[in-house]
Amino acid sequence: MIKGKAVAHLLGLVALLLMAVGILAPSGRAADPAPVVVTLTGTEPPELVDKLLAAAAKQGRPVEVRLRSAPVTADPPPSPDIDRSGWAILSENFTVGVEYGWDALPSIRALPADLARAWRDVRNGTTPVQAVGTALLIAGISALVGYATMRSIRLVWRQARLEWSPLDGIASRLGAGLATLLSHLIGLAAFLALAWIASAQLLPEPDLARWLAEGISALAIGFIAYWAVGEFLLGPGRPQRRLLPIPNAERHFRLLRLYGFCGPAILMTVDLFAKIGSSPLAIAGWFSLTGGAITLYKLWWFWTGRADIALLCSGGAVAGIGRRALATAAPVLLMASAVLIWAVGRVAAVAPDGARWANAAGATQIIIILVPILAAGVAALVRESVTLRRCAETGRLDTNPILKAWGLVAATTCGMIVWVLGLWFMARLWQFFLLEIFSPAQVAALEGPIAVIAVLLVGWMVWSFLEALFQAYMPQTRAVTGPDAEDESAEQQVQSRFGTILPLVRAVVLAGIAGITALIALSRLGVDIAPLLAGFGIIGLAISFGSQALVRDIVSGIFFIADDAFRVGEYIDTGRLKGTVERITLRSVQLRHQSGLVHTIPFGQIASVTNSSREWATVKFNIRLDRDTDIEKARKIIKRVGLTMQEEAEFAPHLILPLKMQGVAEIDDTAIIVRLKFTSKPDKSSWLQREGLKRVYAALRDAGVIFASNAVTVRGSDATGGAAASVGGTAPIPVTGAP
Repeated sequence: MIKGKAVAHLLGLVALLLMAVGILAPSGRAADPAPVVVTLTGTEPPELVDKLLAAAAKQGRPVEVRLRSAPVTADPPPSPDIDRSGWAILSENFTVGVEYGWDALPSIRALPADLARAWRDVRNGTTPVQAVGTALLIAGISALVGYATMRSIRLVWRQARLEWSPLDGIASRLGAGLATLLSHLIGLAAFLALAWIASAQLLPEPDLARWLAEGISALAIGFIAYWAVGEFLLGPGRPQRRLLPIPNAERHFRLLRLYGFCGPAILMTVDLFAKIGSSPLAIAGWFSLTGGAITLYKLWWFWTGRADIALLCSGGAVAGIGRRALATAAPVLLMASAVLIWAVGRVAAVAPDGARWANAAGATQIIIILVPILAAGVAALVRESVTLRRCAETGRLDTNPILKAWGLVAATTCGMIVWVLGLWFMARLWQFFLLEIFSPAQVAALEGPIAVIAVLLVGWMVWSFLEALFQAYMPQTRAVTGPDAEDESAEQQVQSRFGTILPLVRAVVLAGIAGITALIALSRLGVDIAPLLAGFGIIGLAISFGSQALVRDIVSGIFFIADDAFRVGEYIDTGRLKGTVERITLRSVQLRHQSGLVHTIPFGQIASVTNSSREWATVKFNIRLDRDTDIEKARKIIKRVGLTMQEEAEFAPHLILPLKMQGVAEIDDTAIIVRLKFTSKPDKSSWLQREGLKRVYAALRDAGVIFASNAVTVRGSDATGGAAASVGGTAPIPVTGAP
C-alpha cells in the first residue's frame, strides 16, 4: 500500500505541525484576535477601497478603518515619470499579508476540531472508520494497479529493446526518456481511472472520505508528474540516458521527489480544510506555516547544489564571459525566485483574488525551472537532428558552412522560441496583476522595454547566424612555426583571398550589427539618436584629422588587400623585414621570421612587397664538378634523377618541371660549376631542393663523377725525394726539398 503509507506519513506530518503550533503559539491570541487596520488617505479609488475592505472582512477579525489626511499641496504639473502608487499598494499588501499570516498561526489549533467534526459528519458507509478506510483502500489498490501497469509497459518495451537501445546521441536518449515518461503517464492514467470510478461508486456522498480520496488523487498527479519529469531528465541510475548533465543527479532526483510530494500535499491539505468548513484564518495560518517551510527547503536545496547548478549552466566546458556570468548567477536567481514566490503568497493571502495569485506563483516556479531546461534541450535536439539528417543524406558529416550556420541558427531560434513562449505564458499569468494594480499609463510605459527586448532578440538571432557563418568559413588557425619547421614536410597553410579578408569583414559586420541594434533599441526607448549620429560623425572627423598616420595605415592596408598583394600563410619580403604572414588587421600585418620572431609592420610603412608564395617558384642552385668531368654524362644522370623524382608519388604533386641541369654556369681554376633548376609549388621548394641535392650527390658518386675539391698538389724539384702534399685553401704549404 504505497499510497496508503504516503497518506499515513502525510497525516502524521500534519499532526506534528499542529502540535508544534499548539505548543509554540500564544494562548491568548485566539481568544482575543487583533483587529485588521486599514489605513486610508482619502485619495484611493472606490474600487481599491472595496477590495481592501472585502479582504479584511474575509479574515474573520474586527476591521478598523483609519483615515490619514493627505498633505494639501498645489496640483503638480503632469510628469512623464511612472506613478509608483502600484508598487506602494503591492508593498502594503505584502506587509499586511505577512502580518496576517503571522497572526493567523494560533488559529491552526482549531483545525483538529474541524477534522473531528468532519469525521463525525461522514455520510458514506456505516461508520467513519469504514468510510475513511474505504477511501484509503481505494487509493492503495489504485496505486498498486497504476504501478503494475507502469512496470508492465516497461517490461514490454524492454523486450522490444526500446529502453536499452544504443544511446549515442541526444535523439536516442530523448527517445528512451520519452518511453519512460510515457510509462509513468500510462500508469498514472490507470491509477486515476480506477480511483475516480471507485470513488464515484463507493463514496457517492460529499464528505471527508470522498474529499480525502479526491485529495489523494490530486496528490498522486503532482507527485508522479515530478517523479516522471525527474526520471526523464536526470536518468537516476542510468547515466547513459541522462538528458540533463548535472553532477550528483541521484541526489537532486531524491530532493525533487521529496519536493514533488510536499508541494502537492500542502495544496491537498489546504483544499481539504476548505471543504470541511475550516475558518479562513486557520487555513491562512496553515498555508503560511507550510509555505514558509517549503520555501526554506527550496533555499537549502538551491544553496547546497549551487556548484552543480553553475556547472550545468556553464556547459561543463570553457565558456564565454556571458555563459560564466549566467552560471554564477543561476543559483542566486533560483533562490530569489523562491523568495519572490513566497512573497507573492503573502500578497495572495490578503488579495481579493488570492487564488489567482497563488496559482500564478506556483506556475511561475515551474516555468522558471523548466523553461531553461526545455530551451537547451530543444536547441540541442534540433542541432543534432539537422546534423544527422545531412549525414544520412550524404553519407558523411556535412561541411557546408551555410548549412552549418543555418543549423545553428535553427537550434538557437527554437531555443529562443521556447524562451518567448515561457515569457508570454508568464505574462498571461500575471496579466491580471498588471491590469488591476497598475494604471493604463503605467502598463503603456512597459511597451518600450518590451519592444527593446524584441529588438535585442532579433539582433541576437542575426548575430548568431552571421557568427556561425563566419566561423564556418573561417580558415583553420595556422600552427606556430617551431624551430624545426625547416625539417618538416607538412604543407604550409596558405589561406585564400577570401579567408584573408574574412576576419576583417567579420569584425566590421558584427560591429555594425551591434551598433545598429543598439541604436534601434535606444530609439524604441524614446532616445533621440540623431545627436548621437552627429556626434559620432564629428568624432570620426577629429580622429581622421588628428591621426593622419593611422588613416594612412588603414587606407594603405585597404589597397594592399584589394590588390591581393599577400595572404595569410604566404612568405613575403617588405624590403626591410621578411617572414610568413600570420595575421592581418585593419592597420598592420604580422610576419613571423624563420627564427621565430614576430614583426608587426603598419601598412603605411610598406613601400613594396615581394611575394615568394604565389602559384610556382623556380629554384636554381649550383654544384661544383671536377674539371675532368664528362659534362654530358653528368647531365644525363641529373636528368634521370629529376624524372625519377617526378614519377614518385611523394614528390609528383609538388613538382611542376623536373630537376635538370641548365648548363655550365662558370669555370674556375679548380672546378666546373654547373647550374641545376626545377619548378615547383612555392611551399615545397626548399624541401624539394634538399631531396634533389641528396639524390644527385648519390647518383653522381655511384657513376664515378668526381666533385671538385679545393686541394692543391705541389711537386718539388728534388730528384731523390719527391714529395707531394695536398692541402686546401690558401694556407702556407710546407714543401719538402729545395726548389
